[in-house]
Amino acid sequence: MAFRATLVGNGVDQTNGTGIWIQRNGVLALVARTGDQAPGLTVGVKFGGLAFDSSNDYFEPEINAAGKIAFRAILAGDGISDENDMSIWSESSGVVTMFIREGDQAPGLPDGVVFSSFDPPVLNASGQMVFRGFITGDEINSSNDIGIWAQDLTGELRLIARAGDLLEVSPGEFVQIGHPAFANQSSEQSGASGFNDRGQLAVYAGGIGFISNRVAVPEPRTEIHTAIALVLVGCVMRSRPTRALGVRGGARFGGAPGR
Repeated sequence: MAFRATLVGNGVDQTNGTGIWIQRNGVLALVARTGDQAPGLTVGVKFGGLAFDSSNDYFEPEINAAGKIAFRAILAGDGISDENDMSIWSESSGVVTMFIREGDQAPGLPDGVVFSSFDPPVLNASGQMVFRGFITGDEINSSNDIGIWAQDLTGELRLIARAGDLLEVSPGEFVQIGHPAFANQSSEQSGASGFNDRGQLAVYAGGIGFISNRVAVPEPRTEIHTAIALVLVGCVMRSRPTRALGVRGGARFGGAPGR
């Protein structure tokens, strides 16, 4: 189980009152907390916000069957601006690593086309990550500024689909991709993910749907496109307030939505 929670208590304020915790083998451990140094980044660059959605509401960290976590974070500190403050992170076996950041080059696209925002990431049971990203750069506009990226078997990030691109649905027959999304943008742990253990991804875009095998196991020579039905399912569980492990000063959970 992994969850995001708010804190109350001694020394807690709006700059350090949110964290992400994971329970492994019955032990609860802190993964990240607002106000803490962001691992691997310049000293003074800290987590400013954790596990939120586009409306700045909470969005639970993703956790797969192996206990790997993925979450979205806003950075704060020297050199951080609206152009480079959003990021996606992962945690595995106690090691927290930045996966991608706003302002990074978007894989599969021309040099200078960079990420401007991300939707929350999703993990499959194999540890591959997928997310929908928004891009900016030369010749980028509202008709082609959204794409879906996923990790292949080596961990490399690959472009799956992009708004405005042409998709071959049968030999010689092409359709233009609308704004793409993947079916049920939530973890496979919810039981209804569009990203399965093999790396197959169910995508819908502007009235069309297809299954992408681009990062699947084993990786085929060509991509398979199949009409699909999409089912959206979601659930939220709430945890009881308790002592916030990994935090000094007697801080306790003020709210801990989790799953």
